[in-house]
Amino acid sequence: EEALTDFLQATILDDSHGDAFLALGRLYRDTGDYEAARGAFARAGKLRPDDAEVALALGVTAALENKSDEARQHFESARAANPRFTAVYLNLGVLELESGNLDLARREFARALASRFDSPEALNNMALMENLERFSPDSLKKFDQALASGRHRERILCNLGAVQMRWGLWKEASSTF
Repeated sequence: EEALTDFLQATILDDSHGDAFLALGRLYRDTGDYEAARGAFARAGKLRPDDAEVALALGVTAALENKSDEARQHFESARAANPRFTAVYLNLGVLELESGNLDLARREFARALASRFDSPEALNNMALMENLERFSPDSLKKFDQALASGRHRERILCNLGAVQMRWGLWKEASSTF
């Protein structure tokens, strides 16, 4: 609450800081106020036109509101602004996965890996994709690579354990959890 007040005061005094509006939008989004978040992101977009981070933030907000088409448009704008922005591919992949478009999701996760081969999120998501329809022992190496980064460890271990359980690797799943 105090941080929100500080942000609001800063933007009232000087509305030329796109970064402040981007941060304010994230703060609103994190509190579930998506309308206020969109407003702050729109102001950031006016100050930082064609900015991949702003477009990504708008896309994530739309996705959280279950507005898939709008989210996809923002993600595509972010991709156009910065074709090497790994987060765009990850978010597009999740969006496609949630929409049941497995081939498109797989393609986006592969693009995320191509843009940043050591991304733990991309490695984790690709390993999950590879195990949706059939067990892929080679994909377990991707989980290991993702875990080696030290980031998102709990989520990666949960996903690895879920894959192991799905395919009847009970002993391995037990030690993973």
